[in-house]
Amino acid sequence: MCLSCLNQIMLFSNNFPAISGRCSKLIPHSITTQTLLNGNLRPERSTSSPGAYGWRSFNMKCSYRHKKRANHALEPTAASGLRSLAVPSSLILPRQVDNTYRGYKLALWLFGLLVLMKAGISLGTIFNGYTAASSADGIPLDTFTPAGVRTVVSLFALWGLSQLMICLLCVLVLVRYRAMVPFMFALLLLEHLTRKLILQIMPIDTTGAPPGYFINLGLLGLMIVGLVLSLWSKGDQTHERKADEA
Repeated sequence: MCLSCLNQIMLFSNNFPAISGRCSKLIPHSITTQTLLNGNLRPERSTSSPGAYGWRSFNMKCSYRHKKRANHALEPTAASGLRSLAVPSSLILPRQVDNTYRGYKLALWLFGLLVLMKAGISLGTIFNGYTAASSADGIPLDTFTPAGVRTVVSLFALWGLSQLMICLLCVLVLVRYRAMVPFMFALLLLEHLTRKLILQIMPIDTTGAPPGYFINLGLLGLMIVGLVLSLWSKGDQTHERKADEA
């Protein structure tokens, strides 16, 4: 049977509904003229009636279903990638401040070491500001006037006091409110980076290679590693794997 004949049969069945039931045995209503012209159909012997021919399309699935299935197949991968990159705000700013800690235990040890080091530096700048400014930071105080030296030492003592207050707050968090450990890591990291930015804009003249640079570099590494470990827990990884498998 040629394509032109099939086209005439379809038009005839649409104009005369009385015989559309008989024509539907030969040509399903879902077949269009464009489908016939594209050559997507081929005759196939029907198993129910030996004398009749059925028609089967190679492209019956529409592109919308293909796209929907493809997007559904990609959803777990995209969702797991977003979950691995995104950090929930409830971990840094918990709704309930208590002693519940969900991160790695190693982060608590790093937090304690960080607080101990910053407390020692703070006490050194308060009670021995001259040595801290001249030796640790490399500020040439011997070239300053006595009034200038007293000003620098006083500023170092004030800075040390503010750092000591932050350290006391960190001790309270470590002992009683461990849910705030990620927040304190983030706060200390923000303070450190902001201070470095100010020194880049308004630098202080120093002499030699002061050891304070390497000490600050070590503190920066502790803060970054501690923050990552405090936000990353094994329970979250297990939950993500179960969600991906489901």
